[in-house]
Amino acid sequence: MSLNTKLLVFITKILVLLVLIYPLWLVFTPLYNSFVAEVSNSFVSLTERASGIALRPEAHFIWIDESGTGPEAAMQGIDVNRVYFNLILLVVLFLATPNLGLQRRLKLLFAGVAILFITHVVSVVVIAKYTYLSSLSKHHDIQGRILEQARRFLITMGFQLFPVLIWAMLTLKYWSFRAEENEDCQKNST
Repeated sequence: MSLNTKLLVFITKILVLLVLIYPLWLVFTPLYNSFVAEVSNSFVSLTERASGIALRPEAHFIWIDESGTGPEAAMQGIDVNRVYFNLILLVVLFLATPNLGLQRRLKLLFAGVAILFITHVVSVVVIAKYTYLSSLSKHHDIQGRILEQARRFLITMGFQLFPVLIWAMLTLKYWSFRAEENEDCQKNST
């Protein structure tokens, strides 16, 4: 099989898996959202003892509450579909990757999801802290400017880039760039 054919098969697998996994993700997002919000809340509390903000998950949003007083004090919500959608891409990339046995695929997928989970927590904390500073009109001080740049990076590049980088980093040694190596790798995986 030529390299172009293999690439076409890989891309086709990705597209089919995206269509199949996306509806499942909509069902599991609120559960994942609650978990990320709980962990993120711990980090917000550790880093901003006097800030008085709390994160409250609700379906596909995380509300940033001032003083944790409830919905009437909610400053802004984070649409987590934008933050977490890259988890679908990461899962699809691992499922579509050739030359991985089931055990290795699951092990690498678990490691990738764990790494991406950390980026999700960091993203939620950065967005929450920036939102809080913006509400206090402190987004022009040095901390606010740093958080704004981090927020911009996460929104414009990080959400799409992280799963691809994680996948590439974890699977690079299983990809073959020469035809002879690829044939040897396929023989060894069977």
